[in-house]
Amino acid sequence: MAPVPDPQVVRGYLLFARVVAWITVVAGLLIVAGWQAGATDLAALFIGPRPIRLATGAGFIAGGTALLCAVSESLVARRLRWPLALLVLMLGAQSLLEHLGILDTGLRHLPLVGRTASFDAAMPPIVSIFFVNLGLYAGTQGRLGDNWIAAMLALAMLGTAMAALAAQGVSAAAGAESILSPATPGAAALLFANAIGWIAARPASRLCAVAAAQGYGGFVARRLLLPAMLLPLAWGWLIQWARDRLGVDDALLIALSGLVTGGSVAILVWWVARLSGHIQYQRSRTAVLAGIANTDVLSGLANRRAFDAELPARLHELRTDNRGFSLLLLDADRFKAYNDDFGHPAGDDALRGMGRLLHQSLRPGDHAARIGGEEFAVLLSDADRHAARLAGERIRAAFAAHPWPRRAMTVSIGVAQVRPDDTATTLLGRADAALYEAKNSGRDRVVVAL
Repeated sequence: MAPVPDPQVVRGYLLFARVVAWITVVAGLLIVAGWQAGATDLAALFIGPRPIRLATGAGFIAGGTALLCAVSESLVARRLRWPLALLVLMLGAQSLLEHLGILDTGLRHLPLVGRTASFDAAMPPIVSIFFVNLGLYAGTQGRLGDNWIAAMLALAMLGTAMAALAAQGVSAAAGAESILSPATPGAAALLFANAIGWIAARPASRLCAVAAAQGYGGFVARRLLLPAMLLPLAWGWLIQWARDRLGVDDALLIALSGLVTGGSVAILVWWVARLSGHIQYQRSRTAVLAGIANTDVLSGLANRRAFDAELPARLHELRTDNRGFSLLLLDADRFKAYNDDFGHPAGDDALRGMGRLLHQSLRPGDHAARIGGEEFAVLLSDADRHAARLAGERIRAAFAAHPWPRRAMTVSIGVAQVRPDDTATTLLGRADAALYEAKNSGRDRVVVAL
């Protein structure tokens, strides 16, 4: 069964996708402006000495705009997503072909001179691969549906973004150009945010459905998936930093790696246990509140609200599983006179006694409720009208034999067996007519509706 999405979480995911899209577009415009003005700091988004490449900035503008179109409700915007996705794909593909020596677009001859070095405009290989994945995923979104191809494209996009982040800690050997030549920290962070944003833009997809679902699974996934993805990257950065800056030898690094990996797992297990305890407490509290809301205070049986929910559920079971049942309507005889003679506190005590008698007279699968002042309803599972009549006689006899403290009390009962074409109204109508006949026939009796 597919997970049921939480509407509030879905709205939050779509909002996150829009925020990521706007940040990406603005960042792309700043990068392009930095290259046009020859400002290294602006092209680096002021978070590093190296600028983000011009082609990367153009890809961010196109990709961010495509993401805005993907989460828009406008038909025109949704149609604009495909040409934008094609543009992203072409930017990534031409840069990748240029790195492979197959194509020369001249981007390497558009340098930006910084304080310590000169940089060409071509995006790093890892960024090229990301934009190819992004273009394919964005272009096929909505056309492929939610199948395994779309899921694989989304996973490839996310994996490429994580590789770009990981390359910050473990760069290419000896600075040589390779497929893992690192993007700048700002570009890598934007790649990762865009990968998550595109997945969040489809909350009903198989990759996002669990995290967007209601219940325990969604609650845990929303709190653990992102830390589980980022922790290995964080530890990779930390280990590489310890090697480069502190001169820690490899043996100690291996020991530290085992320590932080085990510690990370322990932290996640502790977090899951803590979340589980919190959820269990909330479930217990909810169950208590639901019990209070659906229980009649005086009789201890279900109240009218619970009965009105249970009867349609039984009718649904009749149509799906062919599980028949019968309905009993009970009314205490001359209860108004009992209240007038002995007072309402005595009447309340009598209602408590009626609740106990009904509870003791029924099977575990039966459902008893107080639906009015002195009126009760009982749903008898898997009982035809003959079995229901016997149950009604047993209840009537229990009422008549009970040692009531002030005077004897009897009960009249109307019985109706459910029919395949019954609604709640028709079934209640037949049982009520049988109860009315029992009252008019002298009370303290069971009448079965024909």
